[in-house]
Amino acid sequence: MAEKIIFSDYGIEIFERSGKIYIRYDAGELVVQMREIEITEEEAVKAQISAKDAYDVIIACENRS
Repeated sequence: MAEKIIFSDYGIEIFERSGKIYIRYDAGELVVQMREIEITEEEAVKAQISAKDAYDVIIACENRS
């Protein structure tokens, strides 16, 4: 199914696929390692506010996984 990009900045992409919202970001240190995690609509809104908010959403999602 096709992805619909909602937001792209701060080194992240927020997109919708099959009615669910995901955040995509580089989780690698020395090598690019793109990771996708499903997020809520509220987290998607927060991640678009600033780079720090995007970082906070990513950390919260990683702790949930």
